[in-house]
Amino acid sequence: MIAIVLSFIFGFLAAAAIGAIGVKHLTKNGEYASAMYDTKKGKWIVRGRYLCIAGKIGNDLKHNDGANVKYL
Repeated sequence: MIAIVLSFIFGFLAAAAIGAIGVKHLTKNGEYASAMYDTKKGKWIVRGRYLCIAGKIGNDLKHNDGANVKYL
């Protein structure tokens, strides 16, 4: 029973680590951006190149009717 619980914990931590590495890689390549508002500081925390991604989305919407844009 303990082995099952430990395997779930290990699996969750491994998935979180792989996800963090993937996000860092995509952010560095300019393919991912995220923003969160920090209420204590009163500022937006932005990771990635928002303007670059917004330009790509706008260009696709203008020329291809948004065929490649997927909303989450």
